[in-house]
Amino acid sequence: MVQIPLAIEKSLRFSWNDALLALQRSLPWRQTDSSQ
Repeated sequence: MVQIPLAIEKSLRFSWNDALLALQRSLPWRQTDSSQ
């Protein structure tokens, strides 16, 4: 098994969270639905 460096793991997790946040901001369908 290949061990992933902690720095890379943190970077990947941060990028994943950032991507999810960006996606939610790009498609605020929940906010629009709630608004209407």
